[in-house]
Amino acid sequence: MDPLTTKDYRRPSICKMVSWSNRRSNGNQPTLRMQSDSAQWFSDRPEIAEEEADVVPMNARVAPVYLRPLLEEARRLDIEVPRLLHGLGFSCGDLESPGFAVSLKEAFALIRHCLAVIDDPKLGVQLGMRSNIVDRGALGLGMLASATLGDAIDLAQRFPASAGFLLDFRVERSGSNHLLIAAPMTADLDVEAFLADTIFSGMVSVRRKLTGTKYSPAYIELTRQKPRNAQVYEDHFQCPVRFASMRNSLVTGIDWLDFPLPTASTPTFGLALQLLEAERSAWGDFSSIGAVVERKLRMALPDLPTQREVASLLNLSERTLRRKLADTGLRFHDLIDQSRRSRAMSLIENPRLSFWQVASEAGFTDVRSFRRAFKRWTGRNPSDVRRKRLPLRSG
Repeated sequence: MDPLTTKDYRRPSICKMVSWSNRRSNGNQPTLRMQSDSAQWFSDRPEIAEEEADVVPMNARVAPVYLRPLLEEARRLDIEVPRLLHGLGFSCGDLESPGFAVSLKEAFALIRHCLAVIDDPKLGVQLGMRSNIVDRGALGLGMLASATLGDAIDLAQRFPASAGFLLDFRVERSGSNHLLIAAPMTADLDVEAFLADTIFSGMVSVRRKLTGTKYSPAYIELTRQKPRNAQVYEDHFQCPVRFASMRNSLVTGIDWLDFPLPTASTPTFGLALQLLEAERSAWGDFSSIGAVVERKLRMALPDLPTQREVASLLNLSERTLRRKLADTGLRFHDLIDQSRRSRAMSLIENPRLSFWQVASEAGFTDVRSFRRAFKRWTGRNPSDVRRKRLPLRSG
């Protein structure tokens, strides 16, 4: 893929607007879905508006690592890119500026806009395949200079904003495997599925380039339903892909972590660390008190720790935690509610799970309480949402 340039993005658009019904996918080409009236472009897509209520604080800023290639794909399809950015407060040229970062809220809004007009089931995986290490800036430099593949992976986890992560990652070890588990930062299931596809695909591509080998994971877990193009996943990942799983995870044999990188350089790694610390200082990270507490709660599900237990995990007194949350207008109970919603929304469309299983995984002791909470979150019953969404994912 040609690199993005400010000149390309600012050229007069030659996009021909097409209606929703003018083009249909032939199975190979994505379908363009765009209103001819720009003022009404997204007005008939109520699911976009209703998903704007994300489940974690959206102030943290991230590098636009996964936004630039998405917009490049839109431009390749002759979609009028400036309209995708309407109302977001930044331009295509901004995304190419060194050190530029976007808020999580802006990033999710842009992805929603793009997914509304590009109907390509292979989009996420294919964008990840094109991942370029140097597009990650200082982080890419640090990964190239890392001593081992494990060090490079750890560096990205240490600086999630510079990595452009739009999923919340945690690392686990299980026997001879290294697990990278991704939790959603938004309740939008389509965005979660797209991001898991894109980021996992990109991680595999980058690891192959870092090692100069045909690296492949042990297996991949995805919460999304098995799509009609499932073979694309296994062709790229070169490992089993388990769809309709309870979580999104990329699992690697632990021996890969010790693989020495041919481009390792201690001085360069030190320089990259300095640059990354400067970025973190300028942008902030995912460490606002609300985001930290909500993350701890999500990781604990289906168990629900008390406020005192969470405070202890953060080396705070319960009183101090309560005060810090109050200073930002948050309550512990509300963060529990957000955590449960995030977990429930990520599982609700999985037909293999009964509503009792979804309720249990989200920390509810009975289905009745879960149904009431779900109706409060979405205005709909769980069964209605499942019936509505399954046909969209089953093809």
